[in-house]
Amino acid sequence: MEPVPLTYLIAIGVGVVVGIGLDLWRGWAWWLVAAAVVTTTWLFFLSTAFWPDRSDLMARLRYVTDPAGAHRRELASFITRVAAGDIVAYGLVGWSGPVGLGGWSAASHEITSFSIVYFDSGADQAPTVEVEHHVARRHHSHPLADEIRQDFVVNSVALPPSGRTGDLGRHMAQRRWQALQQPLPAWRETTMSVAGEPTKFALLRRPGAFAAIAQLASGHLVVRGRGCDPDGLAIERIFDLAPYVEATVSREGSRRA
Repeated sequence: MEPVPLTYLIAIGVGVVVGIGLDLWRGWAWWLVAAAVVTTTWLFFLSTAFWPDRSDLMARLRYVTDPAGAHRRELASFITRVAAGDIVAYGLVGWSGPVGLGGWSAASHEITSFSIVYFDSGADQAPTVEVEHHVARRHHSHPLADEIRQDFVVNSVALPPSGRTGDLGRHMAQRRWQALQQPLPAWRETTMSVAGEPTKFALLRRPGAFAAIAQLASGHLVVRGRGCDPDGLAIERIFDLAPYVEATVSREGSRRA
């Protein structure tokens, strides 16, 4: 758990008030009481790093000390989960270009979202289409839709050129602030084929890009694209993820070469 600075300001305020009360009542040094309250607050948040489930902490430490090795271990762990069959994945029907794994998230050792990406060519750095599935018990449709809409608006604002090291983070923060000052776009309705059945999606669209979300029995399906038309896309359940894993390993190897 990571406290915000306001947490410590509140702790200081509480410590001073309690300290003055104990000073008047028992003659204790008020500043020692205030310091003890702040120190106890800090130790509490520090202790959360060592609570029973320390996997997240250890994963962060491994990533800091050996990012390439951490990525290989994550991919190996994912391949094991694929073999166990506990991944729910959806992808495009009939895509002729390169494919790959877009990423995944997990909570309590359960994969809660998973995406497959599609490229027009092997030289592309960003995918043309991304198909992402979120399990139903981890997301409610409205908060997820709000998150997708905010990201869609932020990505609609061009990132200014960065001339110095360290500028990127500042520019990205400025872009997000600028984007969120704009009115949020309204959702429209469209239909795409999912497992052979016409399925209604809520759609956001701008020139050259779109984002869509639909609710399925297994969870929520999110489709993002650039430079293509969502109306012509067909989606199906993917049971054999080996080609996507192999393509990702090959792509990563080409980048390191």
